[in-house]
Amino acid sequence: MSGPYSKDHGLDDEVEDVEALLSETGAHYVFGPSAGAVIALEAALRIPSITKLALYEPPLETETMTQRAWVPRTSASWHEETSQLRSLRS
Repeated sequence: MSGPYSKDHGLDDEVEDVEALLSETGAHYVFGPSAGAVIALEAALRIPSITKLALYEPPLETETMTQRAWVPRTSASWHEETSQLRSLRS
């Protein structure tokens, strides 16, 4: 294992840690939440023994979707619904 975090600690170290855990446990499935999803994706590319991968809320951006792209849609919807509720109460 790579030991405590240091300023030169990076993705390579994280993938090495995943590989060490898989080797020690005999596991073949990897679950990665949030930033761990990025580590899990990279590990799956490098470690052939990973046979299943589950990701939850990976912090990835594409040309059409950013991490906060949902905010305007959700805010607009919320404001519309609260306006309708206020109208019903009046």
